[in-house]
Formats: sequence, structure tokens, C-alpha cells
Amino acid sequence: MNRVRKVVAVFACFALGISLFSGCKKAEEQPLPSPEISAAPNFSVHRSTLDQYGLTGEIKEDGEFACAVYYPRLENQAMDAVIEEKVNSRIASFKEDASNLASQESQRPHAWLFMDFRSVQAGTNGNIASIRLFGWSRKAGEEAPQYFSECLSFDIASGRQLVDGDLFADGYQQPLADLCSAALAEAYPGQEISFESCPLDGIASRALPTASGIELYFSSSEVAAADLGILSVSLSYESLNAILSKEMQYRLSENYGQPQPRPEDNRQPFESGGRMLDPSKPMIALSFDDGPDSEVTPKILDLLRQYDARATFCVVGNRVGSRKDVVKRAVDEGNEIANHTWEHKDTNKLNIEEIKDQITRTNDIVREASGFEIRYIRPTYGNVKDNLKQVSRELNMPMVNWTIDSEDWKSKNPDLIYQMIMSEAKDGRVILCHDIYDTTYQAMARVIPDLIAQGYQIVTIDELFSFADSQPVGGQVWRKR
Repeated sequence: MNRVRKVVAVFACFALGISLFSGCKKAEEQPLPSPEISAAPNFSVHRSTLDQYGLTGEIKEDGEFACAVYYPRLENQAMDAVIEEKVNSRIASFKEDASNLASQESQRPHAWLFMDFRSVQAGTNGNIASIRLFGWSRKAGEEAPQYFSECLSFDIASGRQLVDGDLFADGYQQPLADLCSAALAEAYPGQEISFESCPLDGIASRALPTASGIELYFSSSEVAAADLGILSVSLSYESLNAILSKEMQYRLSENYGQPQPRPEDNRQPFESGGRMLDPSKPMIALSFDDGPDSEVTPKILDLLRQYDARATFCVVGNRVGSRKDVVKRAVDEGNEIANHTWEHKDTNKLNIEEIKDQITRTNDIVREASGFEIRYIRPTYGNVKDNLKQVSRELNMPMVNWTIDSEDWKSKNPDLIYQMIMSEAKDGRVILCHDIYDTTYQAMARVIPDLIAQGYQIVTIDELFSFADSQPVGGQVWRKR
């Protein structure tokens, strides 16, 4: 990959030299507003940058629908799969949206799509790959193009896509909106700028971490009264420090990649779940969603018993009735049960009463099967919005997501699952798996003993959070200790 970057840099320097020789001045850095491509007929040129990370892939089509699409190829299976899915989805959506023009327009092509990209590295030793896919589409008869922009960030070591909680701390939304509002108001004096109708949940799709800060992209229709296209805000890491996640702060620190010593802990080892835990040693929590399963869950329980480890099983309520013996065994052997709703419904699409029914029915059947009182909610799809937060507060059941996604549901490959977990394993983290795939069990046969060999105590979510500085409460979502 280093060789690739050098080749790209040499080409870019050559192009820059021609520009300067011709009498053009080097453009000053202007993060506000973001320069966007013009919807000109000749659009088939990729604009590389000196700091481009990775190779360039391209898709070109001519005919009824003309497109010139450029995207990064990072030579990493996990990262490239996500990028290609985004690119193919954009092309398919464009063609579907424009398909009705084929019978109405004599002009060929009937529609145009241009997509370009920017790819850079961020963090200490370039541990983050940051991608922005951007461009425009235009149909025959339309005077102006429709612009789009989407950002993706990845951990380079594992290929895992970074999400909101990897970049920003809980509660980042309002402070970040204030910073962006101030920057845009300064860039566009006289324009009315407001983030009231632009919720910043899902910020990872707008955020491009760079070497010096984070660039954030917004459609002017979301934040401004005037049509200004795509707007960008470039904020330094120093200005963002108070709302960056601990994970992001660590990625930017000189200590990134170095073993992190635990603070001195004078508490003595104690008994929990039928074995001894030592507060002075690293802990990591395994969690399994979507079960119980009649075949896979018992095999995972066998592994946990063999290695004297414990885990949290986030069960779907309507799967418990025919597998009460599996749930009871999990509890009897010191494991924890969490609530993953009754039918695995997306709580973003449910009202408060519907969510409450999904949670309480699951609590009831687990209590009936095992006597266990569930404390934690595992949100379906990791989705957390106001209705679920209210139910979480009313029932005093904290919500717990994860910091390591094994992506076992996607790869169904024991080697890739193992790699995803082991490359991200750190003290205090919560690992997401699913006890409905035999490939997950196969991966656990390596993950569990290898984590223990590295000094980790494999614990339940409740055991992990019992050593947090502040304790989880209803209405809050936790991802790590």
C-alpha cells in the first residue's frame, strides 16, 4: 500500500507542476464552502489528491444512462466490500430513479451520474482510513444537478467500519451543532444557519477524519435558508477534544498501539458467577444476539464452561418458549441474559407502548424460564432514539450496544470473525456476536482461549460495568466500560 501511495503522489506532483508552470497559483485551503464538481458534459476525470490513500477503481457506462464513477480500492476485503456496496447501491438507485425517462425523452443519454472520492488517512500512524464519496446526478430536462455526499471511516488494522460512538462521545450532538453553526455563520455572513431540522445522529456518514481534524458535510437544504449546495465545516481535533470519544482520543494519541496499563486497583479478587474475578486485571465482555438457538447456543455454553468464562446472551423473546432449558442452563452456569425485544423489531418504527410490550414480554418469559431478572436492553440493529430511551428510563433498564462488531452475521467465516475480534480487543470493551451461526461457535473455539491467554477475564456486561466510574442507568446507552 505504501508503494501505491507513492505512485499516486508522484502523479499528483507532476500534475501540480504543470499547473504552476502554466502560471496558475496554488489554491489556498478553503474548507468552507466545499468545492463541488460542475455538472458539465465532460465529467469523466478523477481528481486525485497528494494524500490519496489507495488505488482508484472506476465504472463507466454510456447509453440511456451515462455514468462515470470513481471509487477507492483499499486492498482490504472488509473495507472494499463496504465501499463497493455503497457505490453499487448509488448506481442502482440512480438508474431506478431515472428509468421512467427512457420512454419520455428522445435525448440520449436520459440521465447522468458522476461520482468521485477523496481518501485519506488519519490518526497516529495512519490508523484510520477516511473516505468521502461525492458527486451529482442530473436527468434530461433538469436545469440543475442533484448533489450528494457520504463519508465512511475504517480501522485499517481490522477493516471494521467506524460508527458514531467510535468518533464521538455520548451527548456530542448539541455541542457539535453549536461548533458547526458558528463556523458556517462566519463563512456565510447574512445567511440564516440552523441545525434544528438537521439531527446529527448518524454523524459518521457526514464525518471525514483527516490528519488535522474532522471535516463535516451538510446539504444546504438541511441547515440554510438559501440553496448553497453541499457545505463543509473543518474543525480541528483540539476544538473537538471535549466531545471526541475516548477511542478517538486514543487513536490520535502518541500512545496508540501501545499496551495501556490499568489504573492501580486495590480491590481484592471476589467471587462472581461461580468463579473468582480480579479487578486489577483486564476484562472484556462477550455478548451474543438473536438467540437462543437449540444447537449453537449450547455449544457456546460448553466452551464458556470449559474455560471458566461468562457471557451475556441478548435473547429474542419469542425464541425462548421452545428453548427454556437453554436459557435456564445459561443462567445456572453464571451467564447473563439481556433483552433483545420480543420479535427483533426495529424500535425506531414503534411507538412507546409497542416498545414497552416488546421489552416486558421478553422480561416475563425469561423470568418464567430461569428466574433471571433482566437488567439490560440490547437495542435491535443498535438503533437508539427517543421512544426507546423513554421506555429505558421508565423501566430503569440501561441500553447496551458494543465497541467491537465481529460481523459474524456478514462474513460467516471463522477466520474473519476471529481477526475482527482479536485485532480490536482491549480492556473494557463489549464484543458483539450472534449465537445462531455455527461459524460463530467455530470462531469462539479460538477466540475464548486466546483472549484468556492474553490475560483477559471474559465477563458478563453487568460484571464489566460494575467497575465503571459511573453506573449505567435507564435512558442511557453504553458501549464500553
